[in-house]
Amino acid sequence: MSNDDRKTIDLQELKEKFTIDGKPAFSEIKLDPATGDLLGVEFTPEVQEKLKGKAQAIKAAAAEIADGTGLKAEEVRAAYKQAQEYAESIKAAANEVLNNTLSKETLTQWRDMLEQARPVMEALDELSALEPYIEAELKKPEYNGATLDDLLKDILPRDLLQLPEDGLLYKALQAARAERAKALPVIDSHRTKTLNTPTDRVNFLAWNNFKETGKQIAMAFDLRSERDKNDPAKSELDISMRYSLSFGDDPNIKTTKELNHYDRRLMQAADTLYTSDASGQGVFLIGDIFRAMGGKTEPNSTQRRKMNDALTKQGTARVFMDNATEAAHYKYPHIEYDGNILNFERIKVMYNGQEVEAIHFLRRPVFMELAAGRKQITDIPLKVLQSGVSQTDDHLRIEDYLLQRIVRQKNDLRELLDQQEKKYIQSREPKISKARKLTILLDTFYEQIGKADKKKDLKQRALKTAERYLDHYRSDAGGRYIDSYKITDDRITITLPRN
Repeated sequence: MSNDDRKTIDLQELKEKFTIDGKPAFSEIKLDPATGDLLGVEFTPEVQEKLKGKAQAIKAAAAEIADGTGLKAEEVRAAYKQAQEYAESIKAAANEVLNNTLSKETLTQWRDMLEQARPVMEALDELSALEPYIEAELKKPEYNGATLDDLLKDILPRDLLQLPEDGLLYKALQAARAERAKALPVIDSHRTKTLNTPTDRVNFLAWNNFKETGKQIAMAFDLRSERDKNDPAKSELDISMRYSLSFGDDPNIKTTKELNHYDRRLMQAADTLYTSDASGQGVFLIGDIFRAMGGKTEPNSTQRRKMNDALTKQGTARVFMDNATEAAHYKYPHIEYDGNILNFERIKVMYNGQEVEAIHFLRRPVFMELAAGRKQITDIPLKVLQSGVSQTDDHLRIEDYLLQRIVRQKNDLRELLDQQEKKYIQSREPKISKARKLTILLDTFYEQIGKADKKKDLKQRALKTAERYLDHYRSDAGGRYIDSYKITDDRITITLPRN
């Protein structure tokens, strides 16, 4: 294949997957021939026209917010709702176009307009939330019977950002903030050093196949052990878990109808925080969740939106599961569950003297509860996850598979080392040396990460990503989680540390 052929690749597969109004969104994609990184996406003329129309509408909307007329108390909520709708329009349009270069200028304009409008939207949101406290404050004699409408007369939305400190509205707002703060829970930031990670077969199968089934029982995971599968007397046994997955029909909630490995990582972070919370509140900041997923700093606005979208998706995704036959055969706890993947609510809290939004988890995620009931859950040091590889679904699927294989091999190795320490075991050295070697056939690797039927260049790109993870795992920064690795024509061989 020539360099030109590698630079421009026909997007037949993506055209089938990504459409707008039922029509193909992309005409071609440009990749870096050396790294395979995305350079740009070219859109069809129809899509470009649609983007221009959206840009004009959003620009007009943003101008309307910034230059609105005086507010009345009953208009506060309506104005904020309108502003939120504009923000959602920008977000939806950006999601439709993904990472393109032809519309980069348009997207930059949308982002700038949204950022300019955001402080006004936040001020309107706060005014709406403080309204009952302001009304209570205005009953005091020093306000001479003034109403909120009186104080808002001739006030523009942008004026809320810099009110004169000697004015009655500023005084009432400050008093209302202080009063509201008394009613809000006070929390601290919560940090963890590890990530709870399930190693059971249910989680492995579920998160590689989690697409909507509808409300009916439509799927069953085969949970037979390898020993039972190979035993002629037991090979026909029905040892399964029935399940269904649905996302509801609420038109106001726009989400993909499947769960991916980014959703799984967020669920693991939620479980880690929930089970390690000594306060018992179960209330955490978005930044807490981000760091528990492997982030090193505070999440930026794009990362926050991605996390909030994933939370909403898992909060609306309804799963039914019943492992009755498996529980009876293998003596595992029986779980019959019909509810959401994540159970939480968004609440306001006080953090460092500021009112902020936080996530209140109401119970442990059921898939983590299931793994813990089988004693098939481990913790992975966060330094192992801080590889610097972007947390896309494709990347996380590769990392999840590598870590699952490494963790299982480490558990086997630990068991042998524990046996050797006991007096009645003379030597396990040959088995220990063997257990330190983990072999992953490339055919198995490609199959498990969903690349078995993909083109050679996509497989090579996935293997390069695996190398980046393995390089990190063997480094000091990765905690020397593995000793070394070697990739040959047909396999990956990983050597584990003895400790």
